[in-house]
Amino acid sequence: MKRLLGLGGVSACVLLACSAGREATIDVPHGVYAAEWVSVGDSANLLTDDAPEFDFRGDSLWASVSCNELNADYGVQNSQLVVSNREVTAMGCPQDEISVQDALVRLVDSSPTFEVDGELLRLTGDGVEARLRQKP
Repeated sequence: MKRLLGLGGVSACVLLACSAGREATIDVPHGVYAAEWVSVGDSANLLTDDAPEFDFRGDSLWASVSCNELNADYGVQNSQLVVSNREVTAMGCPQDEISVQDALVRLVDSSPTFEVDGELLRLTGDGVEARLRQKP
């Protein structure tokens, strides 16, 4: 049985399927995360000086992507970030920032694998990898 979880409160629970059919849980801390690394395929880090930020609050995701903003509802299902009602503003941005924006939007739309390692979140999907570190 698949369950989509809203992420509310101070922390949330990600369900992981275990080989015995039991479910294990890990806590996913809410808050603001700054991107440290974004790559597409074998490319190097695409980030410039202004690191995109992701804000996970309740069941809402807000992200600064280039000079635009992304808003969506989200949950975690089977260790994947699942978004709905995604919107992105359409301001004209410098070309080097657009490549980061396009990669992050593609990543969010791909239902990426969602991994937590302390203050580090790793999202991987559709050939894009993003590493995000929680801000104090």
